[in-house]
Amino acid sequence: MLTTFLEIFSQRETWAFQITSDLLFGLLLFAILVYGIEGSVKTAALWFVAANLLGNPAFAIYLLLTFDKLGSDQRKLLSS
Repeated sequence: MLTTFLEIFSQRETWAFQITSDLLFGLLLFAILVYGIEGSVKTAALWFVAANLLGNPAFAIYLLLTFDKLGSDQRKLLSS
């Protein structure tokens, strides 16, 4: 499986490279967003793993769990 993943990154002109790059960038951006909201590397890492395993449902679960917190911490999120 790791060999296939590395093969994808060696062929930059393929759609597989584009899709995989987009996925990894999105997951990394999500982890950075979680870290900005929570302020904990451990929490961000756990949600990153959950997003890798579950995909979009993990994003939705996180937003539902932190919806109230997002409203009150907007200034904190924008300043970090």
